[in-house]
Amino acid sequence: TLHEVGALDEAEELTSLGRHLARLPVDPRVGKLLIIGSALGTLNAALTISACLTYKSPFSTPTDNADAAERVHMTFIAPKSKSFAAG
Repeated sequence: TLHEVGALDEAEELTSLGRHLARLPVDPRVGKLLIIGSALGTLNAALTISACLTYKSPFSTPTDNADAAERVHMTFIAPKSKSFAAG
């Protein structure tokens, strides 16, 4: 929550950190990671970590469209193989 990351004080007012977070179009936890990473001189690492935390897994299958996803996956299988890695 905004209290947990330090974006709001006890009076529900934005803190200095909260004002900076409000300018970033990311989850407050990721924003705090980026701000702290920048302040500590480790922005490259913070960007890499935040990208990993916010990226949707390419291995997840949509539950509402599992049949269509399976048909698309099958197009990547090499002939006479049951594995994506064969080729």
